[in-house]
Amino acid sequence: MPRPKKHPSASAFVRSQPRAMPAKQVVAAAKKYGFVISDQLVYNVRSADGKRRPKAPRRSAPKNKAVRSDLTAADAALIRAATEVGLARARELLGRLERALGSAAG
Repeated sequence: MPRPKKHPSASAFVRSQPRAMPAKQVVAAAKKYGFVISDQLVYNVRSADGKRRPKAPRRSAPKNKAVRSDLTAADAALIRAATEVGLARARELLGRLERALGSAAG
């Protein structure tokens, strides 16, 4: 039987067969259409076909918006310290500092 125009190559023929079909059955079906292929060709084509599928884009880690590049080193250090002690404790400490500076200035 001559090769059908639907399958111009052995690889295209392998891709047209169901992936659930065992390689030996694909080889037997290919022989009916005039292709001489091996089990290994079936495995290679199916393996390469799986690599071509587009993958979902990777999501990068969310950037910390609190720390920006326009901050000074002292600003960044203050943010790191507040992060370590917790926001509530940092507010308490800054309140104490504000009161102490206010009483010293006035």
